[in-house]
Amino acid sequence: MSDSAPSDLVRVTALLEVAEFSPTPEQKAEILDAYPHVREMLARLKRDYGFSDEPAHVFTPLKF
Repeated sequence: MSDSAPSDLVRVTALLEVAEFSPTPEQKAEILDAYPHVREMLARLKRDYGFSDEPAHVFTPLKF
């Protein structure tokens, strides 16, 4: 388990229990290794769009 903090173990375990998913220890280790990357990707999502915003109206391809 690479960059995972102890709090990640608690959070991942809770998320797995809520999802009623029982991975093997090897699978759980892989999920825990991937979790910091997932957390970083989630942090990059822009969240200040309004509920009625259409993707075609808020996406700016020139930024890419």
